[in-house]
Amino acid sequence: MLYQKGTWGGLATIQKTISFIQESWIEWFIPNLAILALLLWLDLQAESSGVAQLLALVPAGAVLHLLMVFRGYLFMELDGSSHRQRMFKYRKA
Repeated sequence: MLYQKGTWGGLATIQKTISFIQESWIEWFIPNLAILALLLWLDLQAESSGVAQLLALVPAGAVLHLLMVFRGYLFMELDGSSHRQRMFKYRKA
């Protein structure tokens, strides 16, 4: 909300976030739950030694960056349209 909608007030940001979640909760939470499951799995697979874990953080950071960019594009796609509008748009294309 902060970067893409430009809301800086605390209450306004919370209100817009709640409104967004109410409008498109299933389309938002399914991919985010998959991302969370992937991150938890990767965390469980990490080795406990210091050097190996440090070397594993670099590719993990790159993957995390890509996932956050994906979340940004997902937000842009979902924000401002309803489920019905998106289905009509993709059916027409």
